[in-house]
Amino acid sequence: MNTMACRLCLLCFTAFNHVTSVTINIEPSNVTAFTGDDVTLECQTRRQKPGELVIWKKVSGINEQIASINNRSTNSYKFHIRDTYNLVIRDVTVKDDGLYQCDAETNTATAYVSVSVPMESLTLTSDVTSVLPSDGDVNLTCRSWHSHPPADLRWFKGQRELNDVKSVTSKIYKSDGFGDCESTITVRMRSVEGDIPFRCVADLPAKLAIKEVFLFPRVAISGGQETHAKNSKLLQSVVITALSLLHLLWLS
Repeated sequence: MNTMACRLCLLCFTAFNHVTSVTINIEPSNVTAFTGDDVTLECQTRRQKPGELVIWKKVSGINEQIASINNRSTNSYKFHIRDTYNLVIRDVTVKDDGLYQCDAETNTATAYVSVSVPMESLTLTSDVTSVLPSDGDVNLTCRSWHSHPPADLRWFKGQRELNDVKSVTSKIYKSDGFGDCESTITVRMRSVEGDIPFRCVADLPAKLAIKEVFLFPRVAISGGQETHAKNSKLLQSVVITALSLLHLLWLS
């Protein structure tokens, strides 16, 4: 009986030592950042025994890139381990965009890093190149060129967002993750609102309202409205200045 009991104890001891003890108690969250930023992905662990490994890797389909093993990174310029075991990705570029996985033996946690690159240009145009017809319908088109990813576009009349106006929006995605976006709305032009600008605002995952453009409608007026039109030009410059200051304050 004593021999049998010793064998059972030995089996239990062996099985216990083959069970991993390291666990992940704080998992990473998805992160959005601008190119050039440093990004931190959390993976806090506990009860790690000698010989157990915590590995960070970037996963792309069947391909895996090891970023770190315990406290040692595979590329000290790009990756750094802080505490146990938060992965810092330095100076991110669009090549760092993707899924990251923290493996603590049999425990796994993942998070996605999305890298934004501002658009090269943002334009707002009308399909009427001269003076717009009073109380007539006009198409306004906003275009965002070459951002990562393609931007989302929103429309405003002054400070009021035009949620009630239907827009026709299309995006072009390129193989490198960059792309363009175009949005068109049809609006009714009114001469009494000639000093209120239309605004197109571009959003990216890393920041809302990354860029905006204005268009003041040049609406046809009658003779009795000429004085109003002259005053409107001065008011337009004041409105642009005020809206720009509000935008800068919002970004800060």
